[in-house]
Order: sequence, then structure tokens, then C-alpha cells
Amino acid sequence: MGNSITRLNILFLSLAIPACSSGTQGNKSSGRSTSAVSQDNGSSQSTPAAKAPKTTEEKKADLVEQGKYLVSDLQQTKDRLEELKNNMPTTEEDLLKATDFMDELSESVASVENDAAALKNVIEAHDELNGTPKPAGLALADAAPNAPGDDAKVNAAILARRMTRTAASLMEYFQQKAGACAAALQKIPPAKSDGPLNILQMILGAIISLITLIFTIITSCLVSLFNGKSEVHKVTLFDTVLSYAGPDGDNYKDPSPSPLLLRHSAAAYATKIRPEELAKLGSDLQIKLNIKYGCATYDAGMNIDLVLVPKNGAAYSRTSDYNARFTNKKMTRFEIARGITPFMNRDQGLTQAPYTWSIGHLAKILRDQDLQSKYDFWIEASMPGALGDAEKQIASCKGAALNEGLWVSADLVSYSSYIPEGKSVLVPIDAHKHLTSDPNRTPSDVSFTSEGGVIGEYTTTFTVDQNLSDARFFLITSKHGAAAGGEEYIRRGHNIYLDGKLIKQYTPGGSCEPYRKYNTMSNGIYGPIPHFLWYFWSNWCPGAPIPTRVLAVGDLAAGSHTIRLSVPGMTEKGAVDFSVYLKGDVK
Repeated sequence: MGNSITRLNILFLSLAIPACSSGTQGNKSSGRSTSAVSQDNGSSQSTPAAKAPKTTEEKKADLVEQGKYLVSDLQQTKDRLEELKNNMPTTEEDLLKATDFMDELSESVASVENDAAALKNVIEAHDELNGTPKPAGLALADAAPNAPGDDAKVNAAILARRMTRTAASLMEYFQQKAGACAAALQKIPPAKSDGPLNILQMILGAIISLITLIFTIITSCLVSLFNGKSEVHKVTLFDTVLSYAGPDGDNYKDPSPSPLLLRHSAAAYATKIRPEELAKLGSDLQIKLNIKYGCATYDAGMNIDLVLVPKNGAAYSRTSDYNARFTNKKMTRFEIARGITPFMNRDQGLTQAPYTWSIGHLAKILRDQDLQSKYDFWIEASMPGALGDAEKQIASCKGAALNEGLWVSADLVSYSSYIPEGKSVLVPIDAHKHLTSDPNRTPSDVSFTSEGGVIGEYTTTFTVDQNLSDARFFLITSKHGAAAGGEEYIRRGHNIYLDGKLIKQYTPGGSCEPYRKYNTMSNGIYGPIPHFLWYFWSNWCPGAPIPTRVLAVGDLAAGSHTIRLSVPGMTEKGAVDFSVYLKGDVK
């Protein structure tokens, strides 16, 4: 989800527009300027033209877009909180160990706080532009509007402020309860009381209710602000593209050849995003992907990459050579989403599984005019699926149908327009490193053993060309190995170090129960009815997106740096797939 503090600063800056008599605050990141030629003693010189003050309607339009962005951000936060609630630790002992869970909960609460406060400012600024007087002495119990009763806009604004004030009171209550939870965690011995868990359940439920309340403000009361419309900006990446499986999977054929679509293998394909499509993308960017079940019965890891290719060059071409595709130095690759396909039986129960990833932090990159002039942006998806015994297990998977692995549809979606911000940069570090200590590893694998011989240690070096502020690492890890004692089933702590300093500790894993419904193929591990294993699973939930962890480090100086991943206790019976990149704002 992006940086709430940065977003608020931008929002407050824009909200200051009504108070600026000069009206010269504008898009500071567009890089565009107009110039006028004036005559002075026979010489001409270029001087910046004065920017025309924004009209009231333009200011209202800006606020509407900011409001839409905040609404979308809140919706993503609500989805995130629902997932946290479903994956809440079941005992205090587990809660004390679940540092990653508490970090995500804290970030989500902060996001709700910031968005609620920012939305309140949007509402009040919009009312001011409409010439709506502020009601005197507004309190939660105020009943009489400060305007004629038939003035619907004024009544709506007053009601909105009341509800916003109520939301603020609720948020204060949440903070008090969060403090009580922290105190309880320090004082109550593990396994003797479930008080903190009850409090956390209450906090999550109340925050989700708060977001619903804010949605009610917008949809029911602020018709004048949003005109009763919620536009969706969508760019279709893949429209029901077939990922092949089965005995003839490697003899795939492109069903509809297109200059914007490349198929690298039976299960890997890519599409180029055109400039006119990039112009549609808003600041609250998401990837929405849907899998339609075919005959690929077993679970498998899937991923989506952003690939920057030199403009109009031949650097990115069709190749089924895995190493060639991932080691091509002419391209810059970032893994931006990862997930796990379900165990699929298309003849039983659900036949599709949805996935969503929030990638709003990439909006500035994709909309950057300088980058667009230098690079073509490609989105590459790898959607493998294992056939297994589909011919025996699934009645509809016979003959040629066995080649139908799964169908994939994917869109880039925004519910708001783009809000221009300052200059950001992406720094590639590692993408798709398969870290293993297996002595028989393939050439594409990377050693997961330190120089001192410690298994589960990996260090990578990267260079930053400019001093950065609000530097954030975007990290994806997943553990693999299904054999007895394999890493898919063993929860181990992960430690991330920047230049030798510990910056993040987490233990991946959680409840798989929310995703059980998408797994329609029974097997030796998962059944068609709830099982305790679904509630206490480890690192691998078929049908689930794998989280992208955001590690905020603030300022980062130009120069050479190191990132180290350490998984103490790692054995030779598994591996970790590791991807990480850096995003920061240019100082």
C-alpha cells in the first residue's frame, strides 16, 4: 500500500491551494514548463510564464480525485485487515511470536488513521470551495443544520462531519485498546489468558466497521463530492490466456498471435503496456488476476514481473531458455507479485480463483515520462501447473483437453486518477533467486550458505546512484521443498540485514483456511472439509497470494550497499525463492 505519510503531505499541500492567492502551486513532477520570449535591449531571453490560477472547478476536480484515491486506499486496507483477522494467531504464545502480524496490523491502523484524517480535510476543503459555511460549535450531538432544512448539500456536509467526528472518537478508542493490548502482552504470562487476543479481535472488527462507516459517508452523504460515480480505470494485460500442460504442453501454439503478446514457454507469457494505456493508470494501482481451472491439478508457484526494455529495441524477444530470459543484461526485471495456484478439479465446486496485489508504489514509475521515453514496459507472467493424474481424477480432462493447464486473465486496475508526485527511482537488486544449499543444485540456483559454511545465509550487493529519501525495499520470499522435513512445512524466522544492521524479522506463514474453498482437488494433505491443518499451516497456502513485504528505511545514501537474508536452522531439504528491489524518492 504506499507511504501514508508522504501521501498526506502531498494531500495537505494540495489542500492549501484555496488559501493561496497566487494560485501557482501545481504539478511539481510533470517536468513540463512553458516559456515566453521577451525583448530587452534587443536581446531575447526565455522566462517562465506565470501559471494561471486554478479555477474553483479545477480545484474541486483535484479534491474529487484525491478523495477517490483515499477511498480506494481504504478499501485495500479493509481487505488487508480482513485477511489479518482470518489469520490471527490462536494463542497468546503464537501472538508474541507473530512480529510480522503485529507489524502489518500497526501499518494498517496507521493507514486508516491517515486516510480518515485526509478524507476529512478533502471534505472540508470541498465544502469551502462550494461556499458552504462551517457550522458553529459542531459536536457529535448537534442536530440542527446551519442552513435551511431543504439545502441537501449543507445537510450532507454536516452529517459527514458528525460521522467523521464519530470516526475520530472511535480511532481514539482503538488507540487506547491497542495500548491496553501492548500492556497485556507484557504482563500476562502466555497461555494463561486470551485477553490480548480478544482485544485484538475487537480492534480489527471495530476498524473494519470504521472503514464501512467512512464508505457510508461517501456513498450516502457526499453525492455532491463524487457525483455519485466511481470510475474504474482498467488496462487488460491478459484476457483468458491458456497456460498449457499435459503430454503436448511443450508443443504449444499461440492461439492468437499479437505483436504485444509473447509466449516464452508453455506457461510463461508477456505483454507490452502501451503509452495510451499507461496514461489510464491511477495512483491506487492494483493487479487483479483470475485463474480459470483447467487440467493442472497440483499447486505451483506463480509470479508476475515488470520488465523494463530499452525503447524500441530487440532486447526482449521470445525465448524459452529460462536462464537467457532471466540473465539478459539489456533488460531490467522486477518481480512485483507472487502467488500459489490451488489444487484444482474443475468438475467439483468452484472453478476459478481470484488474486489481488496492491502495487500503488509503482504508479509513479509507470507514469514517469522520462522512463517512458527510454523504456518499453512489459508485464510477464509465469503460471505453471502440474498435470498429475488429471486424466483419472477429472472426467472432463480427456484426450486433447489434457493440454489445458489453466486460463489466466489479468488487469491493472485503479479506482482513482493519477495524483502527480515527485521523482522516484527503482533500483533492481535480485529477482527470482532460488536459494538452496543442495549440493546438486542447477546452474540457475544460488548458494544459500555463507562463506563460513552456515546454511541459510545469502548476501547480495547493490548500488544506489543518488541520495534517496523514503527508501523502501519490496521483498518477496517463499519456502519450497515438499519432501519429509521440507521447508514448505516448517516455520522458521527470517532476518533481513541492510549493511549488516538488522532491519526486519518475520516468520512467514499463517492460516490457510480462507483459501480452502479454492482447492477442489482432494489429496493426501488437504480434504474437501475443514481440517485443523488449514488453521495451523506453515509457509504454503495453495490459492493464496504471497505477501510482498515493505521494509521502510528512510534516507539512503548513494553508494554500494548489501542486503542479507538469514534463515537460522535451514537444512538441505528445501530452498527459499528470493526477490527484492528498492524504491526511493530523489532528494
